[in-house]
Amino acid sequence: MRGVFLNSAGFNVSSPPSPLPKPGFAVFLMAGMTDFNYSELAELDAQLESAGTRHFLRRFDGGHTWAPATVWQEALAWSALWEMKDNLRDQDKGVISTEFARATSRLRQREDAGDLYFAMGEYRGVAAAFDGLADTSALKKRLSVLVGSPAVREGAKEEKAEIEKQRNLEADIFRVMEALRASGGEQVSLFADVSTRIHQLREDSIKERRPESRRVLERALGNVFAMGMETGGQLMDQGQNRTAELYFELGATAHPDSTWPPLLLAQCHANLGDKKAALHDLKRAREAGLTIAELAEFVKANPKLAPLGDTPEFRKLMAGTSQ
Repeated sequence: MRGVFLNSAGFNVSSPPSPLPKPGFAVFLMAGMTDFNYSELAELDAQLESAGTRHFLRRFDGGHTWAPATVWQEALAWSALWEMKDNLRDQDKGVISTEFARATSRLRQREDAGDLYFAMGEYRGVAAAFDGLADTSALKKRLSVLVGSPAVREGAKEEKAEIEKQRNLEADIFRVMEALRASGGEQVSLFADVSTRIHQLREDSIKERRPESRRVLERALGNVFAMGMETGGQLMDQGQNRTAELYFELGATAHPDSTWPPLLLAQCHANLGDKKAALHDLKRAREAGLTIAELAEFVKANPKLAPLGDTPEFRKLMAGTSQ
């Protein structure tokens, strides 16, 4: 293996493999600006730079999701350039010229948007990829200016502060969520406490008007959502359905427009033999945007839910009428 594409997550450990598999190993990272894993990818990018590894961090507008097709096209083009440099494919002057024009155009757009810190990282990656294939002297000259720019230094400080703020926002919520898992008789009070905290975080993210502050709140909220759903799933697999139910409800509090929490709640309640609650959960999933076809497929695929398909309540739900 000569390299990897990392979309919305880094390696399976806290740092890149050491040593990296080969001297020519290359890593193209893609991070949504509101992705809860953004900090992981930003910090990994810095580690790769320090290690002298070929790398490129491409930020895009979005959360914890696949990067847009245009970003993937950039990633494939970037890897093709390194293959040409390593003599793994013939140099194609037409491809090189086209991609160089596209890359320099994107760099100008970054600068025009005022994202000088982000632009600096992309200048560095573009210059490295095209070095020896195209005339990169102008890119290197501009990069040297950006590296010493006060705006770039300030951008680096701001990103570090955003990462720290996200972790601080998550810390107290995660502490209570962890306690909820093994709290015994205190579950009711702990659940109320953490629900209030999550609700407030969501309200703050909705009300925040400054993009740079809002994205930090959205990243923290996304990480809280992920923890709730992942922990709930683990507990349900262990047969701890009552506690899993609490975590799925926390997920719904973080992202009430997601169909994932009510669907897993339906599965959880079916495990507990509570058909009425399971039907209510499926209705919540429909209200959150689940299609009738998706609903039918989910119920069919889950043995504990399948018997609901024969009930009048489920038929009404499939018909789009109230129960």
